[in-house]
Amino acid sequence: MYLDPREHKYIDEFGGANFYGITKEGQFLTPKSNSILSSITKQSLFEIAEKQGLNPQETTIAVEGLGQFVEAGSMGTAAVISPVGSLTYHGKKYTFNNETEVGPKTQALYDELVGIQLGDQPAPEGWIQKVEV
Repeated sequence: MYLDPREHKYIDEFGGANFYGITKEGQFLTPKSNSILSSITKQSLFEIAEKQGLNPQETTIAVEGLGQFVEAGSMGTAAVISPVGSLTYHGKKYTFNNETEVGPKTQALYDELVGIQLGDQPAPEGWIQKVEV
């Protein structure tokens, strides 16, 4: 996990993927940072999280605030979502879900996005562009 380059105390991203966490209250949070590129997968999951009632928000997330999350993971083009079981920072271990299984909200986000990608679920307005050949 990479932290912000200035203060080294705020979560930026994982190598090659964006970070997300789901709070105990069921809110989807992802870092707001000028250091990382926006991702189409992150944008897509943000919209799906809104639809699923997870009140998504891009915000500053202190690494020492990892305890607020019951689920966490990375999101990106290659893997869609990769749940994270635990993270250890300065000797303190933060565990998400039960550390060995995918959390229910993470699974629901994954299922919906992959369902849209495979054409098994309808895509939100504007997501599919018809290309004439």
